[in-house]
Amino acid sequence: MSVATPTPSAVGDSSWRKTCQKVKLRAMSKRGRRRKLWFFCKTVLISTALGTAVLGGVVFIYLWTNNRRALASVISSEPVRDIFIVTNGTLTKEWVKQTLALPEKISMMALDLVSLRERLLGFDQVRTSVLTRSFPDLLVVSLQERTPVARLQVQNGSGKIEQLFVAKDGTIYAGLNYSCSLFASLPWLDGVHITATDKGYEPIVGMNAVAELFTIAKLYAPHLYRDSVVVSLANFATRDEIFVKSRDTPETIFSSKENFFKQLAQLNYIIGITKQVSSASVESVNLALGIEAIVRMTQTPNEIKKNDKRVSHPFQAAASKRRKKGKRDL
Repeated sequence: MSVATPTPSAVGDSSWRKTCQKVKLRAMSKRGRRRKLWFFCKTVLISTALGTAVLGGVVFIYLWTNNRRALASVISSEPVRDIFIVTNGTLTKEWVKQTLALPEKISMMALDLVSLRERLLGFDQVRTSVLTRSFPDLLVVSLQERTPVARLQVQNGSGKIEQLFVAKDGTIYAGLNYSCSLFASLPWLDGVHITATDKGYEPIVGMNAVAELFTIAKLYAPHLYRDSVVVSLANFATRDEIFVKSRDTPETIFSSKENFFKQLAQLNYIIGITKQVSSASVESVNLALGIEAIVRMTQTPNEIKKNDKRVSHPFQAAASKRRKKGKRDL
C-alpha cells in the first residue's frame, strides 16, 4: 500500500494566513448605541457651552471698554448708595461728591471709573486717585494729596492777587481746607518765573531740592526751619544755589550739590558762636563752597573790636574756646 507524501513546496504554501476567514460582525446592542449617542450629545453640549462662554466674554470686554451703560442694562446691579473716601490730606467727602457729580440712582456697573478718576485728578491738590466698586452699593475713593512746601502770590488775568501753594514736584495749586497755622509756617517762594497754561501753571524746577532741604531742617534743626521766611531759586538754574532768608540770617546760600545736613550744621554753628561771643549779628552766610563758608557780619572787625572789648574777633574766640574744651560735636 502506498501513501502519497506531500512535497516541501506544497507544505510551505499551506498557511493559516492564507485561509479565508469570513467572520460576520456582531451587531451593536441597544445599550451600546445609547452610549454612543450620549457621548456625541455630550460633546456637542460641551462645545456649545465653551463657544457661548467665549462669545460672552468677548461681548463683556467690548461693553466694559466701550459702553458701560449698555453693560449695566444687561447685568443687574444696585444703585450707588454712598461714597467712602480714604485720604492723607484735607479733602472731604463733600468735595469728592461735588467733584464726581454722580447722577441720582446710577447703578454700580454704570460707573465709568476712568473718567471719574480724571475728574479728581483735574484738581492739582490730588496727586493720585483710585476708585473701587465695593459691592453691592458702595464706591470707595482713595486719594493721595500733594503736600505744600512753599507758598507764593500770583496775579491772575483779571488782576486779582492769588495766594497759591507749591508742592515737592513743583506743582502750583490752590490748596483747599488748609489751616491758617500751616499757611503761616510755609516760607514764601521767590526768584521764579510763573508760566500760565490752559490747565493752570507750569511746574517749578528745583522744588525737589527745596523740599529735601526743609525736610532735613525740620528733623535736625527745627529752629532754623521755623525762622525761614523766604526761599529763592533765582540762581538755581545757573549755579544750583538756594537762597534762604530767615529771621537770624538775612541771606543764607545753600548748594544742592552739597550735603544739606552738613550745611545746616555749619549754619547752626556759625549762628550759635556769633550770639555767644559778639553783639554783632550775621548778615549773610555762603555755604555753597564745600567745607569752607563765607560769613559777612553786620559790623566790620574793627567795629566789633571797638564795641565788644572782650574779644578781638568772634571766630578767633570761638576757636580758642574749642581748643580748651575739645571739639564740639554738632
